Amino acid sequence: MGAVQEEVDVRPVAQGTGEPSMFVWRGRLFVVRRVVARRSTERSTRAHVVWRVEASAGREHGCATFDLSYGAPVPVGPSGGGWTLLPVGG
Repeated sequence: MGAVQEEVDVRPVAQGTGEPSMFVWRGRLFVVRRVVARRSTERSTRAHVVWRVEASAGREHGCATFDLSYGAPVPVGPSGGGWTLLPVGG
């Protein structure tokens, strides 16, 4: 997949939990098949949460591992925050 750090549109499972259920990356919808891990840290005045998930872009496609971050500064896009797709292990 290569090193990426891009804004993504994430839909949580249920309001309040924050757990991602699906996300759109580069125009493709990925469905989260399994949450592998969740970690959080405090940065300045907001929490930074990273969800490691296995997701696929359809039934016929295999799963890949993604790190989805919420609350980290993003170097691209106007929002400067929100959800970001990170390099796995990043």
